[in-house]
Amino acid sequence: MQIVFPDSHEASQGIWITRVLPHHLTMFGSPSIPKGKTSVLMVIKPRFDEEKEELAVQAEQVLLLNVGTTARTIVIDVDGGTALGESVDALAAQGPGDKDFRYLVDVHLKGEAREAAHTLLTKVREVSPGDLKRGERNNFSNTPDNFWYVIVQPRVQALSVTVRGEAESFMPSTLTLVTDRPGFTRFQLRGLNEIEEALRLINSSTRSKRSKLGKYT
Repeated sequence: MQIVFPDSHEASQGIWITRVLPHHLTMFGSPSIPKGKTSVLMVIKPRFDEEKEELAVQAEQVLLLNVGTTARTIVIDVDGGTALGESVDALAAQGPGDKDFRYLVDVHLKGEAREAAHTLLTKVREVSPGDLKRGERNNFSNTPDNFWYVIVQPRVQALSVTVRGEAESFMPSTLTLVTDRPGFTRFQLRGLNEIEEALRLINSSTRSKRSKLGKYT
């Protein structure tokens, strides 16, 4: 049986605040020692509709941790809301810059834009190991080779991605390509339907070659 929690708001990645009357929570069992004003639920594989502000989960995937004295209820995803089912170990293995990027994405982007941003970095790292380095504001450059860099854009709910290479070398493209600066091309990523083309552009970006000193030129 599917349970839907209306009027749910995402407080952080994998954590939602909703309202459920305490006596309605008894269907999930009884906690050992009820305490405080806030009820707490642990769930597995929830689905959150940001537009409708609804959180859905199968009843058998809900564990009641606490029953409070008010309707205020915190719902926690046992997997931490990890993007695209990535394991906790996989995320822990990422560099500090990549983690910083993901944190900023969770703070500033919502819905599909957030999911697309996480997906992009995950897919890039599958073929190009490295780490992002944060610059001014929401800017991140790739290291050790800055063949692409990215800016989180909260106002327009998108990523601005820049790749090394002239725009003509990437044509044709389903995305709008503009010259960022001489030798670099910029485009925006807004949704999951643009991921495949964004990855093609990044993977086609010109890479630096190691010099005889072992450094990138």
